[in-house]
This record gives sequence, structure tokens and C-alpha cells, in this order.
Amino acid sequence: MNDIVWIYVIDNTGAPIFSHENYLEGSKNTENALMSHFIYGLQIIASQIDYNELRRIEIAQENYFLMKDNHINFKYILKLSKNAKHDQIKSLMNILINLFQKKFENKLNLSIKMKSKILSEIREEIIRILSMKSQI
Repeated sequence: MNDIVWIYVIDNTGAPIFSHENYLEGSKNTENALMSHFIYGLQIIASQIDYNELRRIEIAQENYFLMKDNHINFKYILKLSKNAKHDQIKSLMNILINLFQKKFENKLNLSIKMKSKILSEIREEIIRILSMKSQI
């Protein structure tokens, strides 16, 4: 899906556990310090939304979508292009949530090494999903 700029996932403790940037030709590199403060603000907003609520935030003509699942209490933040359609976003969010729930449900107390392995598998699956969606 070419509309996705990046995906960011926060675990049940509020710690960032996953990020994936979908490189777009001509996109700008963002200063890391500025981006970390911005993401922190999005984390706070994401923690305040209801379970399964999809919230859209527009900042400087860019769209951010936030959702929190009700099983493992992870928060999902997507940055998408202005061309993204709401039904595509909801569908993608549900795919992401199902993927994380399937991989992490009843496994939140694993060692960091095992969590890293699971996150690596998730990253591969997300890349596969995004490449399939971009061909549609």
C-alpha cells in the first residue's frame, strides 16, 4: 500500500516496540529529536482513545491514524498520505491488530530476545502485506 508513510506500535506499558517506515521517493528525513517529541505526543493521544476506536489527526496537512486494541492493549499509529481512503485504513489497522494479537497474546512476559524474534517475524509479514497491497 503506497499510501503508508510509517507504522508505529506502542506496547501495553507505553514503550515503543515497533516502527516501520515505508520509504517514499523524494521523502524528507526528519530530525530524530524532533520526531521523538512528536511521537511522544501521539503516544499520549493514543493512550486516551477507546478500544477499537479509529482516530484521525491532521497536522500540517499530514494524516495520522491511531487505534488501540482491546486484547493486548497495544496502540497503533499510522502516518498516511492524503490519498488514503478511510475503508483502506480501517482494514489495514485490523490486519495489524490481528497480527500483533496473534503473535503476542499471552506472550507479553517473554524475554527480550524472544520478543525481538517475534517483532522480526511481524516486520517480515508487514512488508509482505504492504507489497501485496501496493500491487492491487
